[in-house]
Amino acid sequence: MVSPWKIGYCVVCVGIIVYGIWDYLSNFQKNKCLMTYMFEMPEYIQIPLGKRLKEKYPRYRLFIYGEGQYARKLESNRKVPVNGVPVLFIPGNAGSYRQARSLASVAHRRANDKRYSFHFNYYTIDFNEELSALFGGMLQSQTEFVHECVKKILSLYEYNKPSSVVLVGHSMGGMIARALFTLPEFEQSFVNTIITQATPHQAPVISLDRMIATYYNSVNNYWRTHSNTTLKHVTVISTGGGFRDVLVRNELTSLRGITDPDLSISTSTMSVPNAWVSTDHLCAVWCKQMVMLTKRAMFDIIDPATLQVTINTDERMNVFKHHFLSNPGTKKIPDYWKVEIQLYEEIPWVVKKEKTWEFAKKRVAEDYYYAVPMDQEGVNSFVAISNVDLQDWICICKLERNEERCKTCKSLSQKGKIIPTFDSYRKIIHIDYKDYPEMTHVVLIITAAPTQVEVMGDSYNKDYRHLSYKLPSVPDIVMTYPESVTKGVSVLTLYNDSLFYNLQLKGLDSVLRAYTAQLVPKHCTSKKDLHEGNMMSLHVPWSQEDVYSFSRVNEIGNLSIKLQSLASPMEDTNESVELRIYIDPTCSYQLKIIAAPTESLGQFIRFYGGLFPSFMLAILLMGLVFQLHQIRRERKCADIIEAISSFGAPYKILPVVVIFRFILNNESFEALITSFGLPQEDSRELTKSGLYSAALPLMLYIISLGVVNVHCYLLIMALHIFSKVAAVLFRWIPSLLFTFFEKIKVLLLTLAILTSCILCGSLGIIISYICFVIQLARLCHLTRVSNNGNIATKFNFGVTILLIFLWVVVLSFPASISWAKNLRYTFILLDDSNKLMSVLSVLSISCLIVLDNPISARESYLYLAPGVYVVNVLLLLYGMVSVYRIIYAVTSVLLGLAVTRIIYYLKNGQHIDIEQEKSD
Repeated sequence: MVSPWKIGYCVVCVGIIVYGIWDYLSNFQKNKCLMTYMFEMPEYIQIPLGKRLKEKYPRYRLFIYGEGQYARKLESNRKVPVNGVPVLFIPGNAGSYRQARSLASVAHRRANDKRYSFHFNYYTIDFNEELSALFGGMLQSQTEFVHECVKKILSLYEYNKPSSVVLVGHSMGGMIARALFTLPEFEQSFVNTIITQATPHQAPVISLDRMIATYYNSVNNYWRTHSNTTLKHVTVISTGGGFRDVLVRNELTSLRGITDPDLSISTSTMSVPNAWVSTDHLCAVWCKQMVMLTKRAMFDIIDPATLQVTINTDERMNVFKHHFLSNPGTKKIPDYWKVEIQLYEEIPWVVKKEKTWEFAKKRVAEDYYYAVPMDQEGVNSFVAISNVDLQDWICICKLERNEERCKTCKSLSQKGKIIPTFDSYRKIIHIDYKDYPEMTHVVLIITAAPTQVEVMGDSYNKDYRHLSYKLPSVPDIVMTYPESVTKGVSVLTLYNDSLFYNLQLKGLDSVLRAYTAQLVPKHCTSKKDLHEGNMMSLHVPWSQEDVYSFSRVNEIGNLSIKLQSLASPMEDTNESVELRIYIDPTCSYQLKIIAAPTESLGQFIRFYGGLFPSFMLAILLMGLVFQLHQIRRERKCADIIEAISSFGAPYKILPVVVIFRFILNNESFEALITSFGLPQEDSRELTKSGLYSAALPLMLYIISLGVVNVHCYLLIMALHIFSKVAAVLFRWIPSLLFTFFEKIKVLLLTLAILTSCILCGSLGIIISYICFVIQLARLCHLTRVSNNGNIATKFNFGVTILLIFLWVVVLSFPASISWAKNLRYTFILLDDSNKLMSVLSVLSISCLIVLDNPISARESYLYLAPGVYVVNVLLLLYGMVSVYRIIYAVTSVLLGLAVTRIIYYLKNGQHIDIEQEKSD
């Protein structure tokens, strides 16, 4: 009888996972991306690559994009008449060459409409929609094919011959773009600009394949080593999709520590000026806001003298910073900023002595200069918001004695920053008076306009607006439950005559902490028809991942307070996350901080979900160790649930792991390990990202323990149901035919071995797994009709092996999909890094199916059980992040079990007596 406490514990653990997955997959802002539309039919014209490349890469193709008359012109000529700027789109995991349409179409339309003297030629690659993020065997061939495409593209030009190709990579396509430079024969001057969309640069999303891990190490190590030498001419832009991208979290898209920060930009689409949207993984290629600003940036990096991409890296970086990081409020990057602005006497000079003021009109008939004195008592800072469509809209001046107004002023417009909403071109600027001790006035320039104009200013003292707040900790939330997660804590009352507040959030030092900031309007002194609305922004000082929330005047504003990445070590440990609030100065508000436990669970799944497989398998292996000891001592075997209850406690494995982890991370031992070429243990990777803590393994183990219990129970129930259904369906079969079925089983196992050796290792694993399931279903039926303890032992032990072997099936399954997708090209899966492990797994499981009596070799379990325990320790040290090593652990355990049985049967000259088993 299972205790209620254990049932409750399992329900809680499964609930944590289920609620976390639900929040992770659903709790984000709705898709605010606009669609990109076309006015002519898109066409993809294949470019012939020659017989050699066609034979070497039969699965891949190269296309050039066209539409309308341009496409017909391309098709009517055998030799492609290209004379524009070449851009190559590289699709990612399961990506299509047609994903280049949005960027290519907008570029084509913009060049025609604006009548530029140049245009872009968009090329796109068909990778047969291969699963490059799950199976690393094709990454090298894809990289080499892109190299051939770059050379082919440059050879197509006769006039205005370009020297480089712009690479745009989506998802894994971005990694392939960077991997080009690792090829020995690649001419590195062929590429000087790389734009990546939702590309996991730091590490694979999940390392299911050793070749993926090797590929990443090779590419990233090359870029770290050569960023300031052979790669100093290359600029790289990386954008992550924010919270909507549930496939690639934003932290992985960062180029931190990989590229030269002076030659690269890493940001989130949620932070990109005039976009401010979160994009899912596929939306990244067609989201209009991102497509438009990407194309503006690409048009701006063209050198008007050569009509090709400028070779000046500083110019390219200035353009990309303008469009992707800090746009001061201009649609196009200015050719220059005025140092000094002439102030005309005929324009009215309006002195605003009020500390907070607003200018709002539906249309403005004449120009104004609004002058704000800087010598007001108790004031040391100024903030202004303006939507005036003017490049130079704010300046600072020194009013001379006996003068009524300034004649010139120093421009500060380039220090402004555009803020939501989309296409409103509202700009904001913060001015610290101590930086300009000789100046007397801030001047805001308002020009005549037929559209609505709103300008607001606020002179304030930093001591009263720059505040600090310590976020409630977990004990605080528990103590004040349920108010902490329903009504929240009232942090601050924002009174009238205030435009801006800055709140430093202390304690937001973990990705697991999540809250909601709620801005509640209370009272307005006047009706606000012209006010744009309120804005909150979460500023993370160690990354370009600011998050914005916009709400109308009378609406409640909500902003999620949680991290997309955690820098470690931080550049400045005194820096804190800041909540910046911009409100209507004629209204009062209440700011609340509400604990968000479900979002914390979503963060837990987002950052740590990929670590669960190793802990779940470790618990199963602990159960196997108990069963091996029990069989050796008592000649019987408890079921896996009882075995885990008896020997699966965390204190029986984690302290040993902690000791070995301490030893491996010791400097002297680390040097010794490195000298032997052994890898570092996996917690080091988590530590670099700031994600590791001493309590993390225990937390993952405890949750996995409950989940594994439920998993085991469900699998056993499924086997019972399957065996009952099979017994009803096949009860008409004569008993003599079971001998024939046993021979078929041997044939299937032989087929699995041959398949894994010749065609695809994963395919053989699947066949042998099916055979194992059928055998266990038959044993399950025999346990119901017979009281034979030997059969019960076989079944219980077989269930454990099935659960362990299931992880090999799951982790190798992408390889079988890749094999199936490429059947029309080849029957053999090439570059299968798990081929040896697959063959050994199939051989081992075949032996365990045929030699299915675990009691026979029980004497050898005295040595095998400690061996499994050691494998388990190594698994938790080296397989936590590197999930592909799970296959090595499982294969070694299965191989050990198979070898012990083979040795026993060879030594004793015994064989399986099928008829005797049937009589039992």
